[in-house]
This record gives sequence, structure tokens and C-alpha cells, in this order.
Amino acid sequence: MAGTLSPERAALIGSIGGFTTASRTDSHERTARARQAAYERYHDEVDPRNELPEDERHRRAKALERAHMARMRLLSAEARRKPGDGIEVTA
Repeated sequence: MAGTLSPERAALIGSIGGFTTASRTDSHERTARARQAAYERYHDEVDPRNELPEDERHRRAKALERAHMARMRLLSAEARRKPGDGIEVTA
């Protein structure tokens, strides 16, 4: 099939692009808006009416962020799991 990439080739091409971008830009600047949006989303989720003291609001938002990252690690591990290895994990 013309124009179709294998998953391995597509991943390699994506890696090349990502490394090239990283070599030419500041990743901290490039991701600043996304990090700010996530920060605001976690704070809004734990305290939608902004009633908590700021330190408690921040503590809860950080806990929510850690839960989200742990969930992402779990899902990533599950996606990499080989069929038939006897481990079944669901989030």
C-alpha cells in the first residue's frame, strides 16, 4: 500500500522530528502554556469556587497531578505489556 508507514518507521520519523525540535528550541518555553493550563485545571478541579486557603488548594492540586501522572504511568505500562505475560492491569 503506497504512502503507508509501518508503526516502527512512523515512530522513528517522529523521534527524529522531536529531537530536531529539541535541538533548536527551549522546551521549557515551548511547553509553558500547557503547563500553566494543567496547573489551573488541577486547581480548579480541587477547588472550583476558590474557597480554600491557597496553600491547601496548592497541596490538593499537586496531589491530583501526582495521581494523574501515576495513572498515565500505569496505562503506559499496560500498553507496553506483551500479550500473555500473565499480568492484567486496568486503571
